[in-house]
Amino acid sequence: MAPHARLRLIAAAVLYLLAIGMSLRVLSSLIKAPIAQWALGAVVVSVVATSAGVQADGYGALSFAKAIRGAALAGAVVVVCLLTVMLEQGASLVWAPGAPSSSILYSTLVAFVLAYRDELWLRGMPLHFGQRARLQTWLVGCYIIATGVAAILLERHTTAPGIVLTTCSGAFFAALWIKSGDLWAPVAARFVWGWLSEALLGGELLDLSKGWLPHGPAARGLSTWVASAAFLVAAGLVWRRWPEASAMSPDTTDEPPQSS
Repeated sequence: MAPHARLRLIAAAVLYLLAIGMSLRVLSSLIKAPIAQWALGAVVVSVVATSAGVQADGYGALSFAKAIRGAALAGAVVVVCLLTVMLEQGASLVWAPGAPSSSILYSTLVAFVLAYRDELWLRGMPLHFGQRARLQTWLVGCYIIATGVAAILLERHTTAPGIVLTTCSGAFFAALWIKSGDLWAPVAARFVWGWLSEALLGGELLDLSKGWLPHGPAARGLSTWVASAAFLVAAGLVWRRWPEASAMSPDTTDEPPQSS
């Protein structure tokens, strides 16, 4: 593929990402109910991704197996963080007052909607355009990680450890996207990471007394660095052990077929 064609595709990806980001900002200013705002944002991302040519395979037994594996790896990272907080800070898990409550359904829905929206927006679309541009795999991976980091740089309360955590977790999710070739493995992993860190262990079912699990751009403390290291280990496992797959078959009709 000619260099100018590659640049055109990468520029198109950047425009799509910026347009989605601006649309989400507009939604946040117009709609005050968070769940409605996030759900509509997920719909917007899904529609734009489809119009851009991102085609996800239908959900089946193979997708379910990949999703379980991705979720298990993310869950293992949470367990490592949990043990770190309990050992370092003397934290303990106690049954949350009133748990389980009806709000657990709300937290579950929010975690899934945000996982679907952000993974498709910040990683699925860059992966699609990177593959269409026929970039080298390592360069596509760096591109995907960079989009996730760029998305939090303008967030309030972003910390340096939070940026490191986003970079390392981004490496894990990028590896899942590239190696699994499936939307649901990274979405399931992202769901479990957010759901366990912010909901189930954050008061919906159990409460981590005297402790705090790292999650998001405002992450801080020793456990954040432990989580970052754990995500890098998980990314390495995915990269070395996960069977190769073609992620989100890109549309290559832009270029004539090349003879071997």
